[in-house]
Amino acid sequence: MLLPRSIEILLKSLPQSLEAPGARSAHQKVANRVISEPDLAVEIVGYIAQSVRHDDQVKRVMGLLSAVLDEVRMAHENGKALGTAFLRFLDEELAQRNRDGTLSSEGRLYLASCWVRAGLESPEALVADPSMFEHIEDAFTEMDVAEMGPHIDKLLRTVSGSAEQDLLALQAGLFELFALFPAPVRRFLVREIVAHPKSVTAALGCALLLDRRREVQQGAIEGLKVRQAQGALAGDTIGRLTMMRSWLVEPDTLRGVDEIVQHAIRNGTVGGGAVSTLKVHRVLTSLVDGTGSQSMVVVFQFGGARKVAVLLIKQGFGIKDAYLVPCSSASEQRRLRR
Repeated sequence: MLLPRSIEILLKSLPQSLEAPGARSAHQKVANRVISEPDLAVEIVGYIAQSVRHDDQVKRVMGLLSAVLDEVRMAHENGKALGTAFLRFLDEELAQRNRDGTLSSEGRLYLASCWVRAGLESPEALVADPSMFEHIEDAFTEMDVAEMGPHIDKLLRTVSGSAEQDLLALQAGLFELFALFPAPVRRFLVREIVAHPKSVTAALGCALLLDRRREVQQGAIEGLKVRQAQGALAGDTIGRLTMMRSWLVEPDTLRGVDEIVQHAIRNGTVGGGAVSTLKVHRVLTSLVDGTGSQSMVVVFQFGGARKVAVLLIKQGFGIKDAYLVPCSSASEQRRLRR
């Protein structure tokens, strides 16, 4: 699809790599221009909405829209009317495109991905028609485990870019995919994925308990219970759930975790293998700024693995961003914490 001249000009002003010097400020400058010129935003959204191939050109336009949405999100969170108004404007634009039928199925996914990457809830217009999924649960229920397995494996490979053993890649891919589904379908898919007998899906089930959406949390609980009933819930997963309990606030999710742990205690399946000792070398925090935000850096070692965790905590939101950086040596770890 031919790239509109206006978008081509914007992309030429941006470095090819996000790691290039000045890339962040360049994206911020272009994003602010798009926010001030809504017609540009309409062209960007329209181009992605009708895209059917995830080629390099589409990826660059998606990166541009993600940068715009990131700026808008920060403005919205800081109580600026411009951020709220711009999000409402884009919601209305997508709703109109949905009514006009000018959203390709691929375009829905690409646009939802931009919203998710920016830490925003995907617009309602991007969610697929619920009638498309009316019989999905019945179809899966009629399959036995052997029949269902290949479908789940294919889904995991697709959303993770063939790195289905990489928990972070898997979780990121699923977040983008879930944005397209109505809440009941999200719950069902999470349950089936977490129940799938792979070690990474058990870890995924624990991670999804921290999702903000109740249907995702409940799907994870149901999937973990299915694993437990099948004898496929290892002791180290029970230990992880016990540790995570203090991080959970949703009553139904807490109740579900307690039921899993209590069942494990009654049946003597709590114990896990040898656990490496966690050593926290240093914790650094910034002062709380005017928006109620605070950064935290944790330098730690888990067995032989050295890592640096970076958290952004915001009043009223909890943890807004979190990064985990693996380090190959102690010297690299010291460089990162400076």
